[in-house]
Amino acid sequence: SIVEQVLITLFAGGHCLLEGVPGLGKTLLISTLSDALDLKFSRIQFTPDLMPTDILGVSIYRPDRQEFEFRPGPVFSDLLLADEINRAPSKTQSALLEAMQERQISIDGSTHPLSQVFTVFATCDEKRAATSSSATPKSPGVSSRLQLSIQARARVVSSARKSAARRVRPPPNRQAASRAGHW
Repeated sequence: SIVEQVLITLFAGGHCLLEGVPGLGKTLLISTLSDALDLKFSRIQFTPDLMPTDILGVSIYRPDRQEFEFRPGPVFSDLLLADEINRAPSKTQSALLEAMQERQISIDGSTHPLSQVFTVFATCDEKRAATSSSATPKSPGVSSRLQLSIQARARVVSSARKSAARRVRPPPNRQAASRAGHW
């Protein structure tokens, strides 16, 4: 199942591509997994104008202290959903790929380690992948860092199964039902 494959990716210390049309609950799956395991979750919606500092973080000058302060980006999480990774410019993809490979980032000459369980779950916009000139999850640079490709599919539930599910639901709360005028 998809849940087993996601857990294999996490426990093996790899990264994976979640393939499937929008609306299948890929984000919900990863965020629920992070809640269940008490891990920090971040999601990045990749867009053509996304810059490397948007995902890695940035050093900001603090005049009161007369020094730079590092503000970490969303890669400083345990589970990262890289949504539509193929939409980002090559520089931004490269920054994420380096973080995936090295499990650390370098900004302004300083190295910042990532979480020991840092795992990327990437999705790809298949329509744009066919027409995009940027790297896609199928290209060698990206696929070498994605150890697994998981196919998410919608389940079709028959009408007989739906009606059976309606019959086995517990009766509604009497107070809620009386307010609704059913009692």
